[in-house]
Amino acid sequence: MPSDISEEEVRSVTKLSSVDECIDIRVGALRLSEREWRIEKALYDGCTATLDDRIGKLFSYLNDEGLIDETLFIITSDHGDVQGEHTPHVEHHLCAYDELVRVPLIIRYPKAVPKAIRVKWITQTHDLLPTILDILGIKDKEYWRTLQGVSLLPSMVKGRHVREYALTEYNKSVQQFFLIWRKYPDFDIRCFNYWFKALRSLKYKYIWYSNGIDELYDLEKDPRETHNIAEEQPAIVRKMRSDLEKMLLTIDIVDYGDIPTLPRRIPRFGADIVKREYNRLKAWGFYRDIRPAKLPEEEDIVI
Repeated sequence: MPSDISEEEVRSVTKLSSVDECIDIRVGALRLSEREWRIEKALYDGCTATLDDRIGKLFSYLNDEGLIDETLFIITSDHGDVQGEHTPHVEHHLCAYDELVRVPLIIRYPKAVPKAIRVKWITQTHDLLPTILDILGIKDKEYWRTLQGVSLLPSMVKGRHVREYALTEYNKSVQQFFLIWRKYPDFDIRCFNYWFKALRSLKYKYIWYSNGIDELYDLEKDPRETHNIAEEQPAIVRKMRSDLEKMLLTIDIVDYGDIPTLPRRIPRFGADIVKREYNRLKAWGFYRDIRPAKLPEEEDIVI
């Protein structure tokens, strides 16, 4: 924690520790100062340091037991957190900026992975399963038939890239709509009624929004993604949008509807509140009941 910040001030800045305060920030009812964000980031760094310490203890234990070189050791994360970099976004929803979607990846297994190398190429978290299968010697692609990932061994062993792009997808968040309307029933949630798909290379990130917005960032010149150059670089936007569609066409898509997980995950909401808010969401078309997805037979499709 910075030396000019007291423990009392730290204790007073716990605004991002609850769902309510995150919702307050999203709707504009709460605005943190630059100093408050500084404290939040210091606390985040403290959490990271604690995790690092715990991982170190696990590593030391495996080493002491003579197991470390027999263990495939992978350190990664599901996501990061937005902390004031792109207002009104906060926590880990509704955007695809690097502070949220870029995560660490450390792999140690001396029998298959070279020591002390840094790989610069693009990857995705679901490349881990194919990588593990590859390390285990499971080469039969039938096992991999439904996987969208690729093995990272060629990148680690031969230094060549296995991906040009990483794909991020986010559907509109019924959970966030529910939480907003529960606290702010008159808030116009249409401003968050979008889904997006983002394509990231080493140099560029392109974000396609369902509401017609395009964002393009030059990550080499603008790593914090502060200057959208989509209008300045229409040719790059067209190229990345085309490449995004090509990638999407390779993925089997099944529509499972909008799965309502809130009653289970947030038990403090009473059944009446949950039913009321979901009925509102359903009436406006923000929420859809789960229905089996069925693709019409080819001869039934009329164009």
